[in-house]
Amino acid sequence: MNTTALMPPPSAYGPRRDEILDITMGKSEQPLGVLHHIQDGPTECSEFSFDRRWLGRELLFSPSPDLRCHHHGQWRTRPLGQ
Repeated sequence: MNTTALMPPPSAYGPRRDEILDITMGKSEQPLGVLHHIQDGPTECSEFSFDRRWLGRELLFSPSPDLRCHHHGQWRTRPLGQ
């Protein structure tokens, strides 16, 4: 089966940016998952996927709306690949 036929044409979506979302608790910083930003015309869509180590504990670490402050610690994003 040819899976490339199921993929949207490259021009259908604009640039995609992936960032790692870290949480700092005390003196340690842990990667929590990856934020995926996709530009589709004037609209930017964001999706979040948790790192496997946090599966089952998502409710403890649900990101706050502005992703900067949370009662468990401080959020920080960095480009994927750093």
